[in-house]
Amino acid sequence: GDVVALNKHPNYPLSANKTQHEIDYFVQHRFDAVDWSSARLAYNSWVFESMRGFVQNIAIFPTSRKVKKAYILELLKEIPEENFRTKKLAYSGLLSELERKDPQLFLEMANQFVSTYAKSFPTEASLVEARVKKIQSKVKGFEAPNFTQNNLENQPVELKDFRGQYLLLDFWASWCGPCRRANPAMVALYDKYKDKGFQILGISLDKTKDRWVKAIETDGLEWPQVSDLKGWNNAVATQYGVRSIPYTVLLDPEGKIVEVNVKGEALDQLLSSLLDKEN
Repeated sequence: GDVVALNKHPNYPLSANKTQHEIDYFVQHRFDAVDWSSARLAYNSWVFESMRGFVQNIAIFPTSRKVKKAYILELLKEIPEENFRTKKLAYSGLLSELERKDPQLFLEMANQFVSTYAKSFPTEASLVEARVKKIQSKVKGFEAPNFTQNNLENQPVELKDFRGQYLLLDFWASWCGPCRRANPAMVALYDKYKDKGFQILGISLDKTKDRWVKAIETDGLEWPQVSDLKGWNNAVATQYGVRSIPYTVLLDPEGKIVEVNVKGEALDQLLSSLLDKEN
């Protein structure tokens, strides 16, 4: 009975062109047949799956993120707090699908889960926090995850040290052909905007310091550089989900992400729009 109740949909097909009335009806009656106070649901994997399905449906609705979040919060309120295992399953399903469908809403809901249930579900909360950090490094408008890595003089450099200016995180390596070919344009960009509140922080995926240093000198890279000399296992590259290089992340003076993986002419135009109007 519980499985049937969890999978009982309102009897009309859902699509992106539904009216607000139809959307509201679906949201309000999607789980009409479910008894959220039932102890049996605490171990029923269909709670997870039905929540994923719920998010799949509301993701296509032509409504704002704020409204979709309200739908989700209203649904979660129906599950009694004392049924904490059911609540945990429900959150897991919702977050799983939001991570794919709407990373920004995922971050909002995930942070809410962590702040609310860190003491109740410490293991789950820490796992969600790890997912938040990885996704947060790619979503515009969110603060970039902080990090510390050593420079050429083996001195620690922290991301927060660069607050107050636009900062381009430039992931590259001496052995990366496309990176080296892009460096002359990067040098020109640096020279053009360095006196207007713009800085670059190079993060190298090198393994050999000599090659890293030689590439910096050969290409005339005057901006700060850091690396842990672990190649593709570079801790910052892993933290930011870097899978190919060159890869860039542009941050605003408050450390929030402006754009991800913007390069060349597009980067020049973006910097011009941000910096020329301020100077």
